[in-house]
Amino acid sequence: MQRSPKLAILLVLTVLFAGPTQAQAPGGELHPPRGFMLLSAARPAGEQRFLDQKGGTVNLSAFQGRVVLLSLWATWCPSCRQEMMSLDMLQNLLGSEGLTVLPISVDRRGLAVVAPFYRENELRTLPMFFDPAQKVPKGLQVSGLPTALIISRDGWEIGRVSGWRNWMDPQMVIFLRSLLQKP
Repeated sequence: MQRSPKLAILLVLTVLFAGPTQAQAPGGELHPPRGFMLLSAARPAGEQRFLDQKGGTVNLSAFQGRVVLLSLWATWCPSCRQEMMSLDMLQNLLGSEGLTVLPISVDRRGLAVVAPFYRENELRTLPMFFDPAQKVPKGLQVSGLPTALIISRDGWEIGRVSGWRNWMDPQMVIFLRSLLQKP
C-alpha cells in the first residue's frame, strides 16, 4: 500500500478545518464517534508488559501522564494493515498535544515482520512495540484485531473500539482532542 501525498494533505486539511466539535456536549459529556465504546466506569489497564525494538521489556505504566491510544494489531490482519497509515498520521497530528499512539504488534515473529511492514508503508512517526506471546490482549480482555483502547493519563482504560477505523476521520480527531483537553 503506497502512501499518497495528496491523500495525506487532504486528510490533514479536513481535520484542521473541520466544523465545530460535536464530541463534547455543553455539559462536558463526551460523545464518541460511532462504534467507539466509552466505558460506564473506567477500569485499570494494569501492568501490561511488552517489548521494544531492542527486545527490552516495557511496562504500560511508563506512559502515565499522557493519553494513550493503545492499538493491538498484526501484519497478517488485513484490517490492521489498513489502519496503520492513519494511526501514523494521527500520532504526527496529535502527539504534540499529548496523545501517544502505542501500536503493539502481536505477530509471533515480531521485529522480523513488523520492520519491513513499516518501511514498505512509510510509517515514520509510530514507534514499534511487540507482544509475540500475546499476553497483552489477554490481560486487557481483547478478543479480536484490530482493537484500540484509550488509556487515561492515570493509567485507566476509558474506552475502546474494535475493527478498522480511519483515525484521521474529522469526528474521531475532534473526539480525541476533547479527551486531551480533559484534566
